[in-house]
Amino acid sequence: MTVTQPCVSPDTGTLSPDLRVFYQYGMVLGLDDFVQEQTHNLGLDYHHERALHGYGTVYGLHVTTSTPPDAPDDVTLTVEPGMAVDQRGRELTVPSAQCARLGAWLAAQEEAHPGTIEANLGISGELVVYVVAAYAECADDLIPLPGQPCSTSAQIQKPSRLRDAWDIQLSWTPPAMPAWDAVRQLAQLLNSVQLVPGPDLSLASDEQAIIDAVLALPSPAIPSGSPPLPASYQLPADAADAAFDRIFTAWVTQVRPQLAPDLTAPDPNWDPSILLAAVTFTPQTPFSTSSPVVTSYADPDDTGRPYLLHTGLIQELRLGGQAGAALSPPASPPPLVQEAVTLSSTVNSDGVPALTAWFHLPEPVSLPPAIQVADEKGQTAAFTTEVASGAGPFSPLWTLSAPSSGFTVTDGDQLGATFPGAAVLVGNSATTLAAVAAGSLLDAAGTGDVTAYTTVRGTFPASVSFVTVSFVPANGSNAHLELWFHPQPQGVSENVFVELTSPSVEVYNDLTGAVLFPLAGESLTATANRNIWTIPLSPTLQKTLRLPAYLRLVFSTEQTTVDFGVLRPIRLPVTPGGINTGLPILRPSVSLADWINSTGIRYVGWEGSTIVAFARIAASVAEGAVGD
Repeated sequence: MTVTQPCVSPDTGTLSPDLRVFYQYGMVLGLDDFVQEQTHNLGLDYHHERALHGYGTVYGLHVTTSTPPDAPDDVTLTVEPGMAVDQRGRELTVPSAQCARLGAWLAAQEEAHPGTIEANLGISGELVVYVVAAYAECADDLIPLPGQPCSTSAQIQKPSRLRDAWDIQLSWTPPAMPAWDAVRQLAQLLNSVQLVPGPDLSLASDEQAIIDAVLALPSPAIPSGSPPLPASYQLPADAADAAFDRIFTAWVTQVRPQLAPDLTAPDPNWDPSILLAAVTFTPQTPFSTSSPVVTSYADPDDTGRPYLLHTGLIQELRLGGQAGAALSPPASPPPLVQEAVTLSSTVNSDGVPALTAWFHLPEPVSLPPAIQVADEKGQTAAFTTEVASGAGPFSPLWTLSAPSSGFTVTDGDQLGATFPGAAVLVGNSATTLAAVAAGSLLDAAGTGDVTAYTTVRGTFPASVSFVTVSFVPANGSNAHLELWFHPQPQGVSENVFVELTSPSVEVYNDLTGAVLFPLAGESLTATANRNIWTIPLSPTLQKTLRLPAYLRLVFSTEQTTVDFGVLRPIRLPVTPGGINTGLPILRPSVSLADWINSTGIRYVGWEGSTIVAFARIAASVAEGAVGD
């Protein structure tokens, strides 16, 4: 039986990639015929690339940052020569290095769209831009064409060639690359499958669970470029071939057709760009578009960048893993790894930590006078060492004490202490930690240095007064409450000021619960000293209070701001993506909540989102305080 039906093109236009010219003797060829031939051939190439190979960097296109000699306040961003395939399957080749000035680009963005910097600024004053690339084409080689009477030479010239080119841009958001994410997640999932000896027993097979996991790809909960850590699956070895056939059939027939952009007819509105790198930098505050300044920048981050391995490399991977191991004699089992030391921590009321190091080696150890300790934010300090038990100098238990100031921690901070292999002695003065560490101690470096870790836990006692509240009687003006703030009680090492707004503080009659401030028409007043503020108490309000009055003041840690008067140098924290410049940046102000978290200060009355303070107005003090 023969079933015939007319062919239907997926493209509604005259020129479609599934059409090719059917040449006939006597046929007159026109412009559309030649363009159709090119459209068909290019369509085959693009479809081949995106369907059979994918997209990403093929070679080169390395992204670097540097400070230009002629503009030390700017940053040169360079994309080196290379080749890539964009998400539509189009090849782009960059034959020479491409450079851009980051500060100048930011100034142009801000001038074209005022508010761009503020809209994209991070919590620490940093900006993140993404370097993306896609195929482009340029019209070239102008030739004269027959024109209309009185036409100029420019009007009768048209390009006769299209040059393959590239489009490299800086973007505030990374391009969506669901196909790359799905392939990475599929590879992670399949790498977790273990083949177990035995017959084809359905109860021992996780085939259906694997197929369900494949059908769920790509998982939107998994960040781009960070494949999941899947659970372990198992398949009976005797039935694995047939099981993998069914698993890959589900991937090919049900998952790949759903990934964007569509493999057959990509949406012309889909961004075809591929990610090359992310760059984190900090502009000067305030930022001047006329003289842009970049105060710090990080090395480009390649996390999430798609790539394509060439077939020559792939074919050489055929002997990897178990096949390669079969060609070598059986290896001896690795030595048992022993934990060298356990750390625990205590913290005083100022947030200064002390560590206890408990060594688990066959012999007691002797430590040098100081051990380097660091936290996950990049904060480091030399902790002094002291024997915690025994007469020394050899002991299994030691105390590591932080400097009295400059190194503080908060709940949940992670600390690492590095014990130098050449300076730590084990059992006697002739045996070093490095001599016993090789291959047998946990977290031992090649030099013999051993690093141990601990997490700070617990709530530190509050010992610092946040504010002193005083009642000031009327003296030519209405009586008021005076608020004297102490944001940094360690000493005057820099200017730190508390900035209030009316919603950031509320005053209650603690006996009745009535709201005393803010009321209509009332507002806070700052004095000449920026850490002293006043709250008005109107004569009417005072007459309604039953003296002595008991007041409760509630400050919001999110709405209250800590200001540094001038730009204050800080350091960027380590991020999951590995971006940590170690260079100082500038920050004008932070919320009180961020200030508490970054300094470790524990104020009296702090309850996380609020700080509560109390004030009492005695009857004897208030008498005669109200003016006429």
